[in-house]
Amino acid sequence: MFWHSSLRIQRACISRLGQHDKGLAEFSEAHRLWPESGLIYANLIVVYVALNHLEEARGVANGASAKNLVSPLFREALYLLAFLENDAAGKEQQVEIAKYVQATGAVFERKGTRAIAITQIKELKSVHLDTDAE
Repeated sequence: MFWHSSLRIQRACISRLGQHDKGLAEFSEAHRLWPESGLIYANLIVVYVALNHLEEARGVANGASAKNLVSPLFREALYLLAFLENDAAGKEQQVEIAKYVQATGAVFERKGTRAIAITQIKELKSVHLDTDAE
């Protein structure tokens, strides 16, 4: 979970500094390293929106949705994108999903995210240990 928190902090810092191009580079690299993270997709959407690249943001959103990669922040990013696209149905869909997740699935989502994070930490540790041995 540490890297998820780190990404949130990094995005907030880059955003407040107005360095959206740098944010795009950072999150594109994060996406290359962790292509199955809904959180990274969400951050890419937010950065593209900040750069006023709504078509690219929509492409990222569609790619993540096709892979069924979700996180609470991803849902928020989809709502933001729907708002900017003046898509009332898209906004309503995200609100309904949020209600459902809150009522029934939040625990399962957190457990799934935790399991993924633990697996990724183990993988990173093994890569780090392998490079130290060289």
